[in-house]
Amino acid sequence: MVQKRKIQINTDYGSYMCIFKTDGEGGFIVTAPNIEGMITWGKNLEHAKKMARECLELCVECLVERRLHKEHRRATRIAERALA
Repeated sequence: MVQKRKIQINTDYGSYMCIFKTDGEGGFIVTAPNIEGMITWGKNLEHAKKMARECLELCVECLVERRLHKEHRRATRIAERALA
């Protein structure tokens, strides 16, 4: 039987609610509904919490990087039009 629990994970970038589901073999699959693409696994609850923190931080860093890259491309297009 799959069990599910919600646990708040604190990171360097804030606190995020994560969903921990048992995998039937003692491990946990972890997702964060508010962070696109965040999914990880841990062999037990403590390991899953550690992996969740690491995965959350990486996902946030990627989302920020993607946004900065998008804004940079936009600014470059505006500057190119202004110089044309």
